[in-house]
Amino acid sequence: MITSADQIGKWTERSSAAGASSGQDNSMFELLFERTADAIWLFDPSAGVFVDCNHAAVELMGAASKEQLLQARPEDLSPARQPDGSPSGEKIQQMLLNSKEGGSRFEWMARRLDGQIIRWKC
Repeated sequence: MITSADQIGKWTERSSAAGASSGQDNSMFELLFERTADAIWLFDPSAGVFVDCNHAAVELMGAASKEQLLQARPEDLSPARQPDGSPSGEKIQQMLLNSKEGGSRFEWMARRLDGQIIRWKC
């Protein structure tokens, strides 16, 4: 019988203990990243660019490919103003500062490559 403590341990123990292959761990996370239905971008705040995204992000933004989407900067994929009325460029800078301080959830409006405005919670 598996107890709650056994289940918690299963997910909190580091799988990179001696003898475990980190390649297997990376592969699992790569599969989750690529196959999730949620759009995911990896962003380098110092360079101000996206460094990777998954297929769901490509579809959400109406891009032809991952490479096309990764050439865009956040301000390229945003309307002039966000839901709170602030300019998108200023809001991006505010969100970058918030992420350095531990992050927060927020609502964001984006502009797909076809011009359609979409809104989601980040």
